[in-house]
Amino acid sequence: MKSITTTTTVYTFQELSDSAKERARQNYRHARNSDTDFAGQVIDDAEQCAKFLGISFSRDRNDLPRVYWSGFSSQGDGACFEGTWSAGEVQYEKLKEHAPTDAKLHQIAKKFQAIAKSFPEASFHVTHSCRYYHEYCTEFDVSDCGDSDRPIKEVAREFMRWIYDQIEREHNYQDSEEVVDEMLLASGYEFIESGDCF
Repeated sequence: MKSITTTTTVYTFQELSDSAKERARQNYRHARNSDTDFAGQVIDDAEQCAKFLGISFSRDRNDLPRVYWSGFSSQGDGACFEGTWSAGEVQYEKLKEHAPTDAKLHQIAKKFQAIAKSFPEASFHVTHSCRYYHEYCTEFDVSDCGDSDRPIKEVAREFMRWIYDQIEREHNYQDSEEVVDEMLLASGYEFIESGDCF
Protein backbone atom coordinates (compact mmCIF):
# COMPACT_ATOMS: atom_id res chain seq x y z
CA MET A 1 0.00 0.00 0.00
CA LYS A 2 1.41 3.33 -1.04
CA SER A 3 1.42 6.10 1.56
CA ILE A 4 -0.07 9.47 0.71
CA THR A 5 1.17 12.76 2.08
CA THR A 6 -1.37 15.53 2.55
CA THR A 7 -0.76 19.14 3.43
CA THR A 8 -3.07 21.19 5.64
CA THR A 9 -2.87 24.95 5.88
CA VAL A 10 -3.28 26.16 9.44
CA TYR A 11 -4.08 29.65 10.66
CA THR A 12 -3.74 31.72 13.77
CA PHE A 13 -6.96 33.16 15.15
CA GLN A 14 -6.11 36.57 13.69
CA GLU A 15 -5.76 35.07 10.21
CA LEU A 16 -9.23 33.50 10.14
CA SER A 17 -12.14 34.97 8.21
CA ASP A 18 -14.93 36.62 10.23
CA SER A 19 -17.17 33.55 9.90
CA ALA A 20 -14.35 31.19 10.89
CA LYS A 21 -13.54 33.38 13.92
CA GLU A 22 -17.15 33.11 15.02
CA ARG A 23 -17.00 29.31 14.69
CA ALA A 24 -13.81 29.26 16.75
CA ARG A 25 -15.54 31.36 19.42
CA GLN A 26 -18.55 29.03 19.48
CA ASN A 27 -16.31 25.97 19.80
CA TYR A 28 -14.42 27.61 22.66
CA ARG A 29 -17.62 28.52 24.50
CA HIS A 30 -19.02 25.03 24.02
CA ALA A 31 -15.81 23.46 25.34
CA ARG A 32 -15.85 25.56 28.50
CA ASN A 33 -19.56 25.03 29.26
CA SER A 34 -18.67 22.35 31.79
CA ASP A 35 -15.98 24.53 33.39
CA THR A 36 -17.40 26.09 36.55
CA ASP A 37 -14.10 27.37 37.97
CA PHE A 38 -15.05 30.93 37.03
CA ALA A 39 -17.68 30.90 39.78
CA GLY A 40 -15.14 30.26 42.54
CA GLN A 41 -14.01 33.86 42.85
CA VAL A 42 -17.63 35.05 42.86
CA ILE A 43 -18.52 32.62 45.65
CA ASP A 44 -15.46 33.67 47.66
CA ASP A 45 -16.64 37.29 47.51
CA ALA A 46 -20.21 36.24 48.31
CA GLU A 47 -18.92 34.48 51.42
CA GLN A 48 -17.21 37.68 52.57
CA CYS A 49 -20.40 39.66 51.95
CA ALA A 50 -22.39 36.97 53.78
CA LYS A 51 -20.26 37.40 56.91
CA PHE A 52 -21.14 41.10 57.02
CA LEU A 53 -24.82 40.17 56.63
CA GLY A 54 -24.58 37.84 59.63
CA ILE A 55 -24.47 34.66 57.54
CA SER A 56 -21.95 31.86 57.87
CA PHE A 57 -21.89 29.35 55.01
CA SER A 58 -21.63 25.69 55.95
CA ARG A 59 -18.61 23.92 54.46
CA ASP A 60 -18.26 20.56 52.73
CA ARG A 61 -15.67 17.82 53.38
CA ASN A 62 -13.21 19.71 51.17
CA ASP A 63 -13.73 22.87 53.24
CA LEU A 64 -15.57 24.60 50.39
CA PRO A 65 -18.61 26.76 51.10
CA ARG A 66 -21.92 25.01 50.53
CA VAL A 67 -23.17 27.27 47.76
CA TYR A 68 -25.14 25.45 45.08
CA TRP A 69 -26.05 26.84 41.67
CA SER A 70 -26.98 25.94 38.12
CA GLY A 71 -27.35 28.12 35.05
CA PHE A 72 -28.16 29.72 32.77
CA SER A 73 -31.07 28.73 30.57
CA SER A 74 -33.43 26.46 32.50
CA GLN A 75 -36.46 27.29 34.60
CA GLY A 76 -34.91 25.70 37.70
CA ASP A 77 -31.67 27.68 37.49
CA GLY A 78 -30.57 29.73 40.45
CA ALA A 79 -28.43 29.60 43.56
CA CYS A 80 -28.80 28.83 47.23
CA PHE A 81 -26.58 28.17 50.22
CA GLU A 82 -26.54 26.19 53.42
CA GLY A 83 -25.56 27.89 56.62
CA THR A 84 -26.64 29.95 59.59
CA TRP A 85 -27.61 33.54 60.29
CA SER A 86 -27.38 35.40 63.57
CA ALA A 87 -28.84 38.85 64.25
CA GLY A 88 -25.87 39.72 66.42
CA GLU A 89 -23.44 39.23 63.53
CA VAL A 90 -24.91 41.80 61.10
CA GLN A 91 -22.31 44.47 60.21
CA TYR A 92 -24.03 46.83 57.80
CA GLU A 93 -21.30 49.50 57.78
CA LYS A 94 -18.58 46.96 57.00
CA LEU A 95 -20.69 45.58 54.16
CA LYS A 96 -20.95 49.09 52.70
CA GLU A 97 -17.18 49.51 52.96
CA HIS A 98 -16.61 46.17 51.24
CA ALA A 99 -19.09 46.79 48.40
CA PRO A 100 -19.60 50.57 48.28
CA THR A 101 -21.40 50.74 44.92
CA ASP A 102 -23.69 47.69 45.05
CA ALA A 103 -27.11 49.22 45.72
CA LYS A 104 -28.93 45.88 45.66
CA LEU A 105 -26.61 44.41 48.26
CA HIS A 106 -27.06 47.52 50.41
CA GLN A 107 -30.85 47.01 50.30
CA ILE A 108 -30.44 43.41 51.42
CA ALA A 109 -28.11 44.49 54.23
CA LYS A 110 -30.60 47.12 55.42
CA LYS A 111 -33.33 44.49 55.64
CA PHE A 112 -31.10 42.16 57.65
CA GLN A 113 -30.16 45.07 59.90
CA ALA A 114 -33.81 46.03 60.48
CA ILE A 115 -34.74 42.49 61.45
CA ALA A 116 -31.71 42.29 63.73
CA LYS A 117 -32.72 45.50 65.51
CA SER A 118 -36.27 44.28 66.03
CA PHE A 119 -35.25 40.76 67.04
CA PRO A 120 -31.69 40.87 68.45
CA GLU A 121 -31.77 37.17 69.39
CA ALA A 122 -33.07 35.99 66.00
CA SER A 123 -31.28 33.30 64.02
CA PHE A 124 -31.85 30.71 61.33
CA HIS A 125 -30.33 27.60 59.88
CA VAL A 126 -30.93 26.89 56.19
CA THR A 127 -30.36 23.74 54.16
CA HIS A 128 -30.73 22.85 50.50
CA SER A 129 -33.67 20.65 49.54
CA CYS A 130 -34.88 19.00 46.30
CA ARG A 131 -32.98 18.56 43.03
CA TYR A 132 -32.89 22.19 41.89
CA TYR A 133 -30.66 24.94 43.23
CA HIS A 134 -32.74 28.13 43.20
CA GLU A 135 -33.61 30.04 46.35
CA TYR A 136 -36.90 28.22 46.98
CA CYS A 137 -35.15 24.84 47.14
CA THR A 138 -34.33 25.53 50.77
CA GLU A 139 -35.64 24.69 54.23
CA PHE A 140 -35.32 27.15 57.11
CA ASP A 141 -35.29 26.61 60.85
CA VAL A 142 -35.92 30.09 62.29
CA SER A 143 -35.69 31.07 65.96
CA ASP A 144 -36.74 34.15 67.97
CA CYS A 145 -38.08 36.13 65.01
CA GLY A 146 -41.52 37.16 66.23
CA ASP A 147 -44.87 35.99 64.90
CA SER A 148 -43.72 35.47 61.31
CA ASP A 149 -40.52 34.02 59.89
CA ARG A 150 -41.45 35.05 56.36
CA PRO A 151 -39.50 38.37 56.29
CA ILE A 152 -36.18 36.76 57.25
CA LYS A 153 -36.68 33.92 54.78
CA GLU A 154 -37.42 36.37 51.98
CA VAL A 155 -34.36 38.54 52.61
CA ALA A 156 -32.17 35.42 52.79
CA ARG A 157 -33.61 34.36 49.44
CA GLU A 158 -32.93 37.82 48.05
CA PHE A 159 -29.28 37.28 48.93
CA MET A 160 -29.38 33.90 47.19
CA ARG A 161 -30.72 35.61 44.06
CA TRP A 162 -27.95 38.20 44.37
CA ILE A 163 -25.35 35.41 44.41
CA TYR A 164 -26.86 33.90 41.28
CA ASP A 165 -26.88 37.29 39.54
CA GLN A 166 -23.16 37.70 40.30
CA ILE A 167 -22.37 34.23 38.94
CA GLU A 168 -24.41 34.88 35.80
CA ARG A 169 -22.74 38.25 35.28
CA GLU A 170 -19.29 36.68 35.51
CA HIS A 171 -20.32 33.88 33.14
CA ASN A 172 -21.53 36.41 30.58
CA TYR A 173 -18.30 38.36 30.92
CA GLN A 174 -16.19 35.23 30.41
CA ASP A 175 -18.31 34.40 27.34
CA SER A 176 -18.04 37.88 25.85
CA GLU A 177 -16.41 38.26 22.45
CA GLU A 178 -13.64 40.42 23.90
CA VAL A 179 -12.60 37.86 26.52
CA VAL A 180 -12.97 34.84 24.23
CA ASP A 181 -10.87 36.50 21.51
CA GLU A 182 -8.20 37.35 24.07
CA MET A 183 -8.09 33.71 25.23
CA LEU A 184 -7.94 32.36 21.68
CA LEU A 185 -5.11 34.74 20.80
CA ALA A 186 -3.14 34.00 23.95
CA SER A 187 -3.56 30.23 23.70
CA GLY A 188 -1.50 29.80 20.56
CA TYR A 189 -4.15 27.52 19.04
CA GLU A 190 -3.94 26.75 15.35
CA PHE A 191 -7.05 26.46 13.21
CA ILE A 192 -8.11 25.10 9.86
CA GLU A 193 -9.92 27.37 7.45
CA SER A 194 -13.36 26.60 8.92
CA GLY A 195 -12.35 27.83 12.38
CA ASP A 196 -12.08 24.37 13.92
CA CYS A 197 -8.93 23.63 15.92
CA PHE A 198 -6.18 21.87 14.03
